[in-house]
Amino acid sequence: IIALLYSWVNDGGEFLDVEDVLTEVRAMKKEQLLVVIENIIRQNPEYAELFLKRQPPDWDEIETEIGG
Repeated sequence: IIALLYSWVNDGGEFLDVEDVLTEVRAMKKEQLLVVIENIIRQNPEYAELFLKRQPPDWDEIETEIGG
């Protein structure tokens, strides 16, 4: 916890504010969103099934890499 707090204090600008990102995503036009989705799938083909599912994904099952 101390290391995280230290990082936040010293490198706070590097932390992602998810709400800010979601606000920007909500403001995007359909064409822009399609390009984003296409890029995600091209870079991470294993994520394709997330976009094809009829029900929302279980976000706890999604593995992510930071910076990769």
